[in-house]
Amino acid sequence: MSVRFLTSNTSGVETPWLDIDSLLDALETGRLDPDDYVFDQIRQAWQPLKKHSGIVRAWDQRMGFRPPEERVLISSVRRPAEGFPALSPEGITPVSSPAVSRIHARRMARSAPDETTTFHRAMGTAEVVAVVILLTLLTVGLVWVVRGVMQAVR
Repeated sequence: MSVRFLTSNTSGVETPWLDIDSLLDALETGRLDPDDYVFDQIRQAWQPLKKHSGIVRAWDQRMGFRPPEERVLISSVRRPAEGFPALSPEGITPVSSPAVSRIHARRMARSAPDETTTFHRAMGTAEVVAVVILLTLLTVGLVWVVRGVMQAVR
């Protein structure tokens, strides 16, 4: 795939983006700032992200699907104060990276109980309940027999 956008931040680092959605994701997660410059391969021009009509239109469309209290203007989006995106629980990788997404999906697949595990757990619980009931009945029966023997001995 060819690169559609190329961004340059205030420190001069240029980053390629394949499509507008990946660029908007980066803007939303704080990897880009609205004041960063973007080079559009179609327009063949550099301009701030917040001034690019196609990006602003796509951002407004994306915000249209959010509840009104969560909508944000593209000009008011800012990087986190420390200048880095949110990190994973281990404190190593940005949360929104594909690597963390794959790791999280794998962990969720391992931790989700499958049907056989749920069935075995239910059967084990039923067996424990049956044993408790049987022991209770045996205890009541033994007490009844002992009382009968005590009555006969008197």
